[in-house]
Amino acid sequence: MTPLNVTLDTNCLFALEKQEAEADDLKALLAFHNDGRIALSVGLSSALENPGGEEPEEFPALYARMEAIGLGHISLFTHPEFMPFLVNNTWTYDLGLDTLYRHALHLALSPMVDYMSQDYQKQYCKLRRWNPDDVDQKQQARIRKERLNKLADALGLHSHVTRLGDLFVTIDSDFHNQQSKPKLNALVPGHILKPAEATRVICQSHLLPEKPWDDKIKPRVRVERSNKGIITFQALDKLVNREK
Repeated sequence: MTPLNVTLDTNCLFALEKQEAEADDLKALLAFHNDGRIALSVGLSSALENPGGEEPEEFPALYARMEAIGLGHISLFTHPEFMPFLVNNTWTYDLGLDTLYRHALHLALSPMVDYMSQDYQKQYCKLRRWNPDDVDQKQQARIRKERLNKLADALGLHSHVTRLGDLFVTIDSDFHNQQSKPKLNALVPGHILKPAEATRVICQSHLLPEKPWDDKIKPRVRVERSNKGIITFQALDKLVNREK
């Protein structure tokens, strides 16, 4: 059986470092990786996030951190692939669609502030009732850091999909709340799970159907265009139907 492709979000790395409540389930996932039941990876977007400082860390320091928490031997900081979309029953590679899909993921996660907007800072200040003309250096740094982290959330999930990921494991409540979860379920093939949920799914993996995308490239996302020209995306492959 082909191992499940499992991506760890950045917050899972911090949970392992700090030995937080989710650490035991994350260690169980690492054991599954060592046994060959899953293939763990960490996306390149994780290199962008650094809650301990204003600037992302250099790669040597990042690799040293991964080694220290037992992840030095998994696929680290993987980059996104160029993936096909299904448009009118035809496979299509389109950089514009790729950008729009990543943007749709972001809006599902963070609908209040659009990181692609040139007016990002004005939107951010309006939400917090700040005067955008009087933002000091400390506030500027906070705006930049939060924008980078929001960008990294969308980039990480996008990369996971392009690399044929099956399970995206995250503790971030933005992925699990009542507003974002239905939207993400419609957009993202496979499933987005908390560490404990992922552990349960993998323990029952012998009950899962064979992955329809094994050993071949095929579109996992359908593109639909309304009469008004509005483009929407729909995930084609859902690996686990937990309602059955």
